[in-house]
Amino acid sequence: ADLPETTPEEAAAEASQRVAQAAAANRGGGRIYGHSLFTDKTLDIFRTTDGAQAPDTYVLGEGDEVHITIFGASQTDIQQRIAPDGSIQPAGVSRIFLKGLTLAQARRVIQNQLSSAYLFRPDQLAVTIVTARTILVNIFGEAAVTGGFNISALNSAFNALSAAGGPTAIGSVRRIQHIRGTNRRTMDLYAFMSDPTVQYTFDLQNNDILHVPVAEKLVSIQGAVKRPMTYEMLDKETLADLIHYAGGLTQDVYPDFIQIQRYVNGEEKLFEWNLTDVLNGRQKVNLVNGDVVRIRSINRPMETF
Repeated sequence: ADLPETTPEEAAAEASQRVAQAAAANRGGGRIYGHSLFTDKTLDIFRTTDGAQAPDTYVLGEGDEVHITIFGASQTDIQQRIAPDGSIQPAGVSRIFLKGLTLAQARRVIQNQLSSAYLFRPDQLAVTIVTARTILVNIFGEAAVTGGFNISALNSAFNALSAAGGPTAIGSVRRIQHIRGTNRRTMDLYAFMSDPTVQYTFDLQNNDILHVPVAEKLVSIQGAVKRPMTYEMLDKETLADLIHYAGGLTQDVYPDFIQIQRYVNGEEKLFEWNLTDVLNGRQKVNLVNGDVVRIRSINRPMETF
């Protein structure tokens, strides 16, 4: 199959993405859980002609090229670009307004309006995006590369962040702001990592803004967990949430002991809890920025951390 075409704007975005990803990898971008999404190409960027990649949640706009195939009693192929007024006009029917509809909604509207001129069952109509429009997305704050990116509207806000190389070493992965006019939504990469379909709720429109703030609460966890790393935690989250993000406990965990190293007024202090009480909810332990959590393994004394 032929590779999708690449516009000059997309070529520039892809070039900046490669540079930003390489820079992120060199700076140790995987230190905080979530940063590696942007250095291992998990989130690549789509080109305008990756029509098969358009999900049903894709929001149509001016410049999108729509392909309609009917293969029932009537058989026809219709390919039209959405006009500035937001419509297409297949022969024999009135204008069909698609701008602002999702692909799933557009499919139903097209089916209803074409049924007056063509004979087909609902399962005999296919609607796809052949060529998606290019949009400008502005990325600011703690991103590896900031500024305007001209990319395909097929991309979600998560893909756009990948084009910018992801957050810097101090950039948040949990409180990224998706701004459209006066509306703000918060993007949480941990929610995306547990359910990748979350990305489809963050579609992009022309002139959207993504702002990456500084991470406010970074906590490290060591010892008998499956993924010992540094994690960004939200204010409402507790030690039990941190253990969950770290993949849970290993089989050789020592069940009666958990320790937190914390700096209080410049002085290092150690706090200890019963791990079983933390996990079953009897003991709720809040965390602060800079905490180091240590969970002991049965075969590994704490002093080896």
